[in-house]
Amino acid sequence: MTELINVVGGAVLDSLSAPARLLVARRTAPPQFAGMWEFPGGKVETGESPENALHRELREELGIGVVLGAELKAPGPAGWPLNERAAMRVWFAEVADGDPRPLEDHD
Repeated sequence: MTELINVVGGAVLDSLSAPARLLVARRTAPPQFAGMWEFPGGKVETGESPENALHRELREELGIGVVLGAELKAPGPAGWPLNERAAMRVWFAEVADGDPRPLEDHD
């Protein structure tokens, strides 16, 4: 049996306390996902907590540091099913430093 791929995503808001805007990212790669919209984030590496993975991914993809808020309640403990092999956990996040810009796989 193949182990489930754990993915994390950030619902990046302008403010955790009084949100008015939500940042989403448009993919440029891989080709089968180019043009699709998503919450920025990525895979959790071995030995990494989901929260640390999200901080790392948002720094790599958008050049931002964030403060994490609540996790979005998912239908199961693994998160939101993406397909038969992967599930995503999503947290609200507020930019703490940096200006979001497309650095990796987004435009």
